[in-house]
Amino acid sequence: MRVEREARGSRLVRDLIRWAPKRTFSTALGAIARIPVPRAARSGVYGAYARRFGIDLVEMALPLEDYATLDDFFTRTLRDGARPVDPDPDVAVSPVDCEVLERGDLEGGRMLQVKGCEFTVGALLADTARAVRYIGGVYATLYLSPRDYHRIHAPVAGRVIGCSHVPGELFPVNARAVRDVEGLYACNERLVTFLDGSLGEVAVVKVAACGVGCVTATYDPSVHTHAQRPTGSREYDPAPEVRKGDEIGVFHLGSTVIVLFQPGRVVLESLQRGQRLLCGSPLARRRTSRATRRRGNGA
Repeated sequence: MRVEREARGSRLVRDLIRWAPKRTFSTALGAIARIPVPRAARSGVYGAYARRFGIDLVEMALPLEDYATLDDFFTRTLRDGARPVDPDPDVAVSPVDCEVLERGDLEGGRMLQVKGCEFTVGALLADTARAVRYIGGVYATLYLSPRDYHRIHAPVAGRVIGCSHVPGELFPVNARAVRDVEGLYACNERLVTFLDGSLGEVAVVKVAACGVGCVTATYDPSVHTHAQRPTGSREYDPAPEVRKGDEIGVFHLGSTVIVLFQPGRVVLESLQRGQRLLCGSPLARRRTSRATRRRGNGA
């Protein structure tokens, strides 16, 4: 009986999420976040938000009074040195402050959303031809909570060779939705950045969600999600050069990043589900026989 009740509850939650006006809500929330906050009220408003979600105000680049809108505060930059980037050229770093939701091998191009629920790289990228490049590689799914720093940085040094805006749904990406909505990450709107460097091609998939005003690309200001006309796929020639740790995008409100690595290039660090990572800290490192013996594949 308990299992049946839980199953009925999951179906109800899934149906409510599916039919709720998520895009209208997200558009409205994004508009509200861009309304100027009176300077005299900013410390109180942002301070209350910071206390509610446990945001470290010490690491912010500006005082609270200098953030004109909630969106400005949410997309805040950090003071110099707040997120040191691992300098080892053989190391790929976390592109965001996050919680590790999943990580492992891309066996057959399949990825784990949650135990018992899989989706494919082809569905995630909406490009089966490009997805072939990642089959047999590794991946990490990284969740950004409301407390986190919401700028997205390059996990590796290299060139931005292209990007792809994939229209889709705006399901929430909280734990309940991840458990109850099958194929969530391949259903939601997303913006993919393709980087090419010494660790091969790396895909940084930025997944939009309910309440996310939009996801913007720092290397190309004309590219953003939540647009009336999707920008589609682009290739860059010349390709913008980025250093490891350079900003490549911004979440206007929060969501999830999935990082894909090609086969034979890297092994993941010993990541655990639920582990906290800070932007710039090691995520994976160049695959060598020694590294393989020491770390395995992180799955």
